[in-house]
Amino acid sequence: MGIEQEDGVIVALHFRPQAKAEVMDVPSRGLISDQQWRAIVDMLPDRLGVRARNRGQQYRDFVESVLWVVAGDALWNELPRSHGSWRAVYVRFLRWNNINAWDGVAEILGHDQAVTRALLARAAQHTAIVRKRMNRKLLHRMLEV
Repeated sequence: MGIEQEDGVIVALHFRPQAKAEVMDVPSRGLISDQQWRAIVDMLPDRLGVRARNRGQQYRDFVESVLWVVAGDALWNELPRSHGSWRAVYVRFLRWNNINAWDGVAEILGHDQAVTRALLARAAQHTAIVRKRMNRKLLHRMLEV
């Protein structure tokens, strides 16, 4: 993925076609340690943290699914069926991105890891897309007046 920036703002993203063989080389489980998982749960906002504690394995599987996608630079629909619905993982990824949860996850994983850099890049990509859509909607509203 290539990122173009102007004055520190992402203005364009370029994606390369993903070879399935590269994606398959990424382990699908065990991407985070038990200690890292406990730290992630403790970092989550109130209600989300409670849900993650009560349904620990389900939420941990979700985080590992996201890490699988970003580590392999995969498309969301390339997520193996064993991880559940790719669309459900994607929607939850967006919700966590809206509350900046991925910044905390990245801090816990360590910023020097390739998977952490890929996670932050994917989160920034989706943030840029959301901003672009919001700006487009705002422009349309202004033109309607």
